[in-house]
Amino acid sequence: MVSNSLSLTVTVKNFAFSTHIKAYIQSQSPSFHKDYLPPGYPRDLSASAKVLKLMRSLLKKEKCLLRTLLLHNIKEQNPRPIDGAVPDLDGLVLIIDTYMAARKQVRPVADILQSYLASVRTRLAFLRLYIVVHLIHCDPKENISQWELIDQQLEFVKGQSDLYRIVYSRVVEAIDKELFGHGMKFEDNGPQRHPGPN
Repeated sequence: MVSNSLSLTVTVKNFAFSTHIKAYIQSQSPSFHKDYLPPGYPRDLSASAKVLKLMRSLLKKEKCLLRTLLLHNIKEQNPRPIDGAVPDLDGLVLIIDTYMAARKQVRPVADILQSYLASVRTRLAFLRLYIVVHLIHCDPKENISQWELIDQQLEFVKGQSDLYRIVYSRVVEAIDKELFGHGMKFEDNGPQRHPGPN
């Protein structure tokens, strides 16, 4: 039984996550199924549970890697220390692409930057801003993850008019540029310049 709307949201998101993963895996070739999936998948519940558990684990690792990259030169990450200025949005895109994109060959910087749509760049700026705000203004008594807060904010924005979303995107990009677009170290920029969660 669901006790509150937040639990319902999480339950619905888990269902959607499971549905998307199942559809993606089932769309793979028979040779993929034979080589990489446990015998009996998708009919056998035990085999299906193993696949879902593995996918959730991989997603969690990817989420942790993304958070680490978004905080590049903002927060010391074991074992990588802060070694310079916080990257501007182009620099952040290059860092994320370098560590997260599966590529067999190196691409020119201009090609990488052009391959990221404006909406994706805005989302990366939003994620970085929200994670920094959470890092600075986190209430230890609050029992909600930064990802849940991000999901709530994105759902709110998604429900607004096209004009609101356009303006919101421009504001996010402007704030990101103001805070991180000047080649400054984070400690020189100062936490006092970083807005609270709104």
